[in-house]
Amino acid sequence: MRVMTSNIWGCYFGNPADERIDAIEATLRRYDADVIGIQEMCPEWYRNDLAGRLKDRFNFVGCFDGNHSPLFFRKNLFDIVEMGWMRYSRAFDISKSVTWAVLETRDQHKKIAVFNTHMFWSNMISDDEERRESNAMELLDKMKAMKTKYGNIPTVAFGDFNSTADGLAMKYLNANNVFSAYELADVCSEVSSHHGDPVRGVDGKYLGKKTTNDKTKSIDHVVFFKDELKVKEQRVVEDQDILNATDHSPVYVDFEF
Repeated sequence: MRVMTSNIWGCYFGNPADERIDAIEATLRRYDADVIGIQEMCPEWYRNDLAGRLKDRFNFVGCFDGNHSPLFFRKNLFDIVEMGWMRYSRAFDISKSVTWAVLETRDQHKKIAVFNTHMFWSNMISDDEERRESNAMELLDKMKAMKTKYGNIPTVAFGDFNSTADGLAMKYLNANNVFSAYELADVCSEVSSHHGDPVRGVDGKYLGKKTTNDKTKSIDHVVFFKDELKVKEQRVVEDQDILNATDHSPVYVDFEF
C-alpha cells in the first residue's frame, strides 16, 4: 500500500492555485498512491476543482471548502467505513486540523485507519512548540480511539506536522511508540521534505530549488506505531515540476498491508 502527503502551498501569498494545479495533479497521478493527504487546500483549490480533476481515480473525504486537510483514496480499492474531521483545540486557524477515515479493502475486507493532519505554526507566538505538542496528543488520542473501536486495526497518520525530529510534537509521538517512516523504512530519502518557497523568475514562472537540509529537518511525516506494519520505502519527491509548484516536497511511503 502506498500513502502520500503533500502540502500544496495554499493560496495565501499571492500564489494563485490555477498557475500550479497542473503540476500538483500531474505529481499525484505520477506517484499513484492509494491514499493521499493534502494540506493547505484553501477555497481557491476547491474553486479550481482539484478533487474533480482526480475523480476518475479517487474518492474524496472531507469535502467542504473549510477543510484544508482533506483525504483522497482509491475508489477501486477501498470502501469507507467511517470518516471525520476535527479542528485542533489549540489552533491558530481553521487549517490546523485532522481528517480521518476508516477504510476497508474491497478484496480482503481488511480495515485501516488513516489520518491527514496539519499542525500548528506561527512565528509570532511564543508557545508554538507546546501547541504542536498538544496537537500531537489529540492526534494520538484519535488514532488510539479508532484502534479501540475497530478491534486494534492498523493506523497511519501523515501530513505537515510543522515539527522536525527534535520538536516537541515528534518527541511526544516517539515517546508513545509512534515514529516517522524514515526511521522505520528499509529504504528512505536522506533529504528534508521542506525546500522553501518557489520564486518567480524573469519569465513570470515559479522556480523551486532542492533543499540541502537532511531528513531530520523534515516537517512532513508519515508516522506509524513501531512494529505494527512493515515499512518498505519512504521517499521525498523532488521532481522539478513539483519543486516549482509548492514549498513542500510530497512524501510517499510504501508499506505492507
